[in-house]
Amino acid sequence: MEMLQRLFMKAAALDVLVPPANQVIQHQCSLYADDVVLFISPTAQDLVTTREVLALFGEASGLHTNLQKSLIAPIACSDSDVALAGSLLPAGISSFPIRYLGLPLTIGRLRKSHLQPLVDRVAAYIPTWKASLMNKAGRLTLVKVTMSAACVHTLISLKVPDWVFQEIDKRRRGFLWAGKEKATGGQCLVAWPIVCLPIELGGLGVVNLRFAAYALRLRWIWLKRTDANRPWKNLSLDFGNDPEVKAMFNASIDIELGDGCLTLFWSDHWLGQNSPCLIAPELCNLVRPRFRNSRTVAEALSDKRWIQDITGTLTAQSLSEYIILWQIVEAVELRVGVEDIIRWKWTTDAAYSARSAYLAFFQGTIHFEGAKPIWKTWAPQKVKLFMWLAVRQRIWTSDRRRHRGLTSDATCRLCDQEEETADHLLCTCSFTRQVWHTLLSVLGIQNSPSPAGLNFLEWWLLLRQGLSKEHKKGLDTAVMLVSWMIWKERNARVFNGTQQGLSQLVQGILEEGSNWIRAGASKLAG
Repeated sequence: MEMLQRLFMKAAALDVLVPPANQVIQHQCSLYADDVVLFISPTAQDLVTTREVLALFGEASGLHTNLQKSLIAPIACSDSDVALAGSLLPAGISSFPIRYLGLPLTIGRLRKSHLQPLVDRVAAYIPTWKASLMNKAGRLTLVKVTMSAACVHTLISLKVPDWVFQEIDKRRRGFLWAGKEKATGGQCLVAWPIVCLPIELGGLGVVNLRFAAYALRLRWIWLKRTDANRPWKNLSLDFGNDPEVKAMFNASIDIELGDGCLTLFWSDHWLGQNSPCLIAPELCNLVRPRFRNSRTVAEALSDKRWIQDITGTLTAQSLSEYIILWQIVEAVELRVGVEDIIRWKWTTDAAYSARSAYLAFFQGTIHFEGAKPIWKTWAPQKVKLFMWLAVRQRIWTSDRRRHRGLTSDATCRLCDQEEETADHLLCTCSFTRQVWHTLLSVLGIQNSPSPAGLNFLEWWLLLRQGLSKEHKKGLDTAVMLVSWMIWKERNARVFNGTQQGLSQLVQGILEEGSNWIRAGASKLAG
């Protein structure tokens, strides 16, 4: 206990370990070992005190600092300062900027050389030999789980420029569609913004890195506004300076006004769903940014300080807005002693979460009706991806091949009558309809709706109407199985010159269905 008291007394004397929030770090050196960084003024007294505190901490806790494995990174220090630090703290000398916890730590603007390792790290997950051993479904899993996750640590800590997203997306896109570092336009079956939509909105659920970066930066604004105990609360951070981040934060919170100490007068939406900047935009332009971003409602209403924030000449429009805002503000009454409540709109517990913030950027996007039948039903992943492409008309049917100049004949290879499109092949082809009639009878669906005038997805959804939840799952798996086997039969006729009759194909589908049941498609057996 005595040793710990000595340690705390020494640490209390080291006020240079945590520089004041309103001062710029300069003429200091940073000593870091493992995950700890100490910012120290390069004076003999501070360096010796730091060494003694580290020694006392080691004696008290058993965690001894190995200075030989630590580094000294001088920040705007002279040669004599560096020499003094090296003599009193026998650690290695490293040039600044440095990498800390895998991230570039610098007092200036990040350069391309600082962020290129992030792009290289993502590219390291896609060696070509791996791609050659995977189908598109396997590559999709790697893109979603590994390549996208490699960026999260950086996105939550740094404001990443657009060129980084472009380089990473180029590699993710190339690996998914072509199994290479880059993919040409013809190899990309679906536009990348659609691929990056959430599954329920018609995409493949690949993370949109720009939106993810915005969502992760929203966390810092939320904590700064709602948690007074954060030690960095009063630091000037630039996480919320982006117009997109600022606008999304204001759109994502509801404010219940109390004493007005947590609510920003000019920018927060505390007047119903409006803020003074929305009610009086021209008047708000006459307010200096430092007041717009810091003046609380309590401060603004005290002695009507919000009027003093307005500088410059009032135009007729701004004067009219001033009168409107005056009337609204005069009707506001604060509740002394009651803290403002800030609620997050997108979660049931009214607290921020990265997932809800990310999904909020897709608000207003049309829901994809085929998402649940395709992705929530048992089937091999490669079959699900095929079905997703099929309902989007992106499988390589003869009409698409002719459009690309790969063939001159677009006739269906199953019926040899009409143009082969995805909807025709899987739904309206006379041969396919015979297959469906036979197999739906096996499933107990005697009066299946006619596919005439419907596309494949519409017909599929019509088939599901009136069925129980369990029967829907079984039907969805059956639809995937039959569609997959029809596609394989079509490809066998096109590329191998082989052909099965109706009874042979039906028998093959039933045998494959037995394999699916043994693999886990229990609802198909019912």
